[in-house]
Amino acid sequence: MLLKRIRLVLAFALANLAVAGLAAPVKFEIKAQSGSSALMAFSAQAAVEVVFSAEDLKEVRANEVIGQFEPEDAIARLLQGTGFAARRNSGGKFVVTAVRGAATPAVSTVGSVRGSLGWGDGRPAAGLTVAVSEIGQTVKTDKYGEYYFSALKAGTYLLVATADGYQPLHIANVVVGAGENLTLTGQTMRKALDVTKLEPYLVRAGAATVLDPYEVASNRVQPFQSANVDLPRTMDDAQPYLIFERRAIEQSGATSVENFLRQRLPMDATEAPMNFSANNSNFSSFNLRGLGTDHTLVLIDGRRPADYNLLATGNQSDINGVPLAAIDRIEVLPAAASGIYGASAVGGVINVVLRRNYVGVQVSTSFNNTFSSDAPIRSVNFAGGMSLEGGKTQVMVTGSHSDTKALLVQDRSFVQDGLALIRQNSPAFFLPPNSQPLGATPNIRSNTNTPLFGPGTATYTTVPAGFAGGNQAVTLAALQSKAGTYNYDLAPTHQNGAARYMIGSPGTVTSQQVKISRQFHPWLEAFVEYRRSTNFNQNSEQTPFSATANFSVAAAAPTNPFGQVVRLSIPSDPADAVGEFALRLVNLRALAGVIVSLPHEWRLHADLTWNRAQTTQSQVALNTTSMNNDFNSGVLNPFRDTVAYPLNLTPYVGRLILSSKNTLEEYAFRSAGPLWSLPAGSIKLAATFSYRKEVIPTYRSDTVYDTPPNSFFVIPARSRGTDAAYAEVWVPVVGAKKNWPLLRQLDFQVAGRDERFKVTTATGLVVSSTPTIVRNKARYNATTPTYGLRYRPFQDLLLRASYSEAFRPPTYNQSVATPNISSTRVTDPKRGNASTTVNFTSGTNPDIKPEWGEDKSLGLVWEPKKLPGLRVAVGFSQIKKIDNIATLSVQNVVNFEDYLPDRVVRDRPATGDPFSVGSITSVDARSMNLNQALTESYDASVNYSRRTARFGVWNFWSTATWWMHYRVQATVNAPLTEFIGTPGYVKLKAGAGLSCDYNQWTFGWSARFVESSLQRLASVAAQGSNRIPSQHYHDVFVARRFPQAAAGDASWVRRALSRTELQIGVQNVLNTAPPFDAFRTPYYISSYGDARLATYTLTVRKSF
Repeated sequence: MLLKRIRLVLAFALANLAVAGLAAPVKFEIKAQSGSSALMAFSAQAAVEVVFSAEDLKEVRANEVIGQFEPEDAIARLLQGTGFAARRNSGGKFVVTAVRGAATPAVSTVGSVRGSLGWGDGRPAAGLTVAVSEIGQTVKTDKYGEYYFSALKAGTYLLVATADGYQPLHIANVVVGAGENLTLTGQTMRKALDVTKLEPYLVRAGAATVLDPYEVASNRVQPFQSANVDLPRTMDDAQPYLIFERRAIEQSGATSVENFLRQRLPMDATEAPMNFSANNSNFSSFNLRGLGTDHTLVLIDGRRPADYNLLATGNQSDINGVPLAAIDRIEVLPAAASGIYGASAVGGVINVVLRRNYVGVQVSTSFNNTFSSDAPIRSVNFAGGMSLEGGKTQVMVTGSHSDTKALLVQDRSFVQDGLALIRQNSPAFFLPPNSQPLGATPNIRSNTNTPLFGPGTATYTTVPAGFAGGNQAVTLAALQSKAGTYNYDLAPTHQNGAARYMIGSPGTVTSQQVKISRQFHPWLEAFVEYRRSTNFNQNSEQTPFSATANFSVAAAAPTNPFGQVVRLSIPSDPADAVGEFALRLVNLRALAGVIVSLPHEWRLHADLTWNRAQTTQSQVALNTTSMNNDFNSGVLNPFRDTVAYPLNLTPYVGRLILSSKNTLEEYAFRSAGPLWSLPAGSIKLAATFSYRKEVIPTYRSDTVYDTPPNSFFVIPARSRGTDAAYAEVWVPVVGAKKNWPLLRQLDFQVAGRDERFKVTTATGLVVSSTPTIVRNKARYNATTPTYGLRYRPFQDLLLRASYSEAFRPPTYNQSVATPNISSTRVTDPKRGNASTTVNFTSGTNPDIKPEWGEDKSLGLVWEPKKLPGLRVAVGFSQIKKIDNIATLSVQNVVNFEDYLPDRVVRDRPATGDPFSVGSITSVDARSMNLNQALTESYDASVNYSRRTARFGVWNFWSTATWWMHYRVQATVNAPLTEFIGTPGYVKLKAGAGLSCDYNQWTFGWSARFVESSLQRLASVAAQGSNRIPSQHYHDVFVARRFPQAAAGDASWVRRALSRTELQIGVQNVLNTAPPFDAFRTPYYISSYGDARLATYTLTVRKSF
């Protein structure tokens, strides 16, 4: 197998070299112009990279080249007589130098910006002033209309071009990187219709191309230029990508990746974050399109991180451990995408792209807290990078630390208010035969709803406060005094729903990362990276005694005065039973690789990734078997005020310890580049071959009690190996330069991925001291395509459509053979509904196949010329799932025998048998690929950016998702059942935001909206309505940026605030409480809201 993979890799590399080595004449149309512009045109038309000094060549007049030539011949003609000549280096790039041997300039530690301006009649706009608004630096355009800023510090700038009688031109969002050349697309000055109204007009720098130092390339972003190994994606792709830049994340006031995306992704159906409840985790959780968290793929830099495991169950990778300061952007594709990204991308993909090659130091710290009570979230982030050896070596270090303190139930009135509303709306809700509530003293009811104190008396009661207990007669008298009443006060304990129970889960998250890259040759770069993150959730005041809130005592117990079985809720908080619940996830990632620049703009990327997710859980436990026996024997007496006189639980206290790890190794070879040129541009190909191995070793969970017996269980080892091959082609048919009626642009995308799995699995959980472990090996494969089309009938309007397929492989537990053989009685519809006893096999099925999904997406993007800065996008998504893994009852398998003929085995009919089929001998009721599901939704977004002369730059965004259908097939041949519009499913989620950048200030507002939803039927009476109200929450912030202090500035205040940004935000500024939800015990509030109510955030960012 190893030799086979080596041969595959060599063949792939040779194929790349063969494709890259193809040479053919190219059609050139280059007019006589400045040397720098001519070389840029040559690079675009020949689809090759050119290295030259822009300063040396901008005053040089290059020759006209029109016709079909080899690239070497064309560039020689272009530079003939200019004093410059070109040679081709080993990487396939043309290097232009002075004939007398002028050296190529060294890589700058600052960035540069170049562009061109023209008049409306097509003439170059010479002599215009172009200014960098933030620093006041200006240049004049040359006779060719070109401008050039040779040394700008890394940052984001606004360029302003002005001319008498013309509207000022504002080029916004010009992002300059250290050591980078930025080339902006040409712009045309607009003549003012009224010279008294010179309103600026805004263009975005989104069409800019970031180039390597002193290089020119075609107007596209090269693959593998950043840490992200996915191809460069944009929001105008054929598939509906969403891209969130670092600045938006910083201004949001978010405390984690999950917290930010919950604000901005209405197509995420996750209702409650993982840390909504106490004794839970702070791990991230995403559910795009509502198909389940196991149908949403999470990536970091385009690479798949290891999932974490708890109790033999794999869980979605946690990305809350990624520090916000280390993030460059987040790319989200809410569509099926296994054809590009692989398994589990059925509902979509979230790719967190990290920063790379950052030069400088930035430290930020934030403090978030509530306006009432104390539940702070504190964080500090660090990012530092340096450039060594003249830019050949780049080093970047990031780190972060954050911690969270949770609220207590007693800090808010949600539980008390919820209990009161339930009793008001449904007075019998807590009365027998329903379960009794937890109160400040034990609440008691008859197990059979029989009167407790004789015929006609109450069937429930409560213990009087301060009652110390006694013999049966004393106890009966005390309890009879409270007959027909419950204690509804909050128990002053740590139990579920009691006063000291936590709202949320406290946690500490730390992360450290180091990245090093070095350019060994112009064509060879190597890099290494190491990252460690720890997500630690610790509740130091957890009690396992919550499990006894609905507890029974035998009729014969010496302490039981009723002579019948009764059930009790027992508030008790003995110190020996209050301990720690701790859940720690440690993620380790190391990777190393090389990037090779091949001739003709081809690039090869090879890397090795090692990733480990290690989970450790420990918590207080109770030996409930021993404790139950002692309640029934009278050793423990619950018929007293158990708060004033706590129970002695020391003999039953223990500790559960569980640890597991998942190790992932991946070897990947990627390549991308142009195949050949078309009039509309180059056909581009990307391909990947990879092998991934995941290993989960055997691990054991122990529960050790102070008083034996102890217990344990074992989860056997399992592993999965995946061979994958992927290719993606982009073909431009008609380019944007054409001005044909109803056809300004047309291109299409085709991608495909083949994955082959080899799975070794075993029994999910073994509790026997001499376990019998069933092991199984399974093989399955999946080939998934992606097709995308973009069509632009007008320059303002882009239409797009895509079709893609995706799959979710069976889990380890679903792939193992764990048959259970038993017998039961069934009704046989093919033999006159006769009742008969049959043998059946149940359990998991090693022959199970992956679940499958197909996605159809349509959309449009409108960017009107008459309203620059406006972008409106509307899309439709339909995902249809088949082969869902499900289990039927034995009777249902028999009922649907015609659809499942191999699942029912029968005898031959006996001679003279009136039925055409014989008796059933056995039934296979193991899991199977059976059901279907369908989800349909509409997405819409509006973005608008406008610069005003007096009031700064305004930016507006809004996004919404309308869930039209979520239909699931319950059983074989059944119609799909609609869930949208049923309890628990929200139809509309939306968000919006508005910000203003004015001089050094930024002001912002954002809001989230969740539509009203139906209440679950069992909770309608307690709710007092069949609906949960709609909800909306508003956030505001203000930020102030301080410029760099001048050298030798005498003011210590300006020196201290130099390159500092201060931000103050208020989340839920209206202090809106989440609506009452009778279903959501123990807090009785909607999980879409924040129990902390209004909070404030103070953030300081300092750059050095």
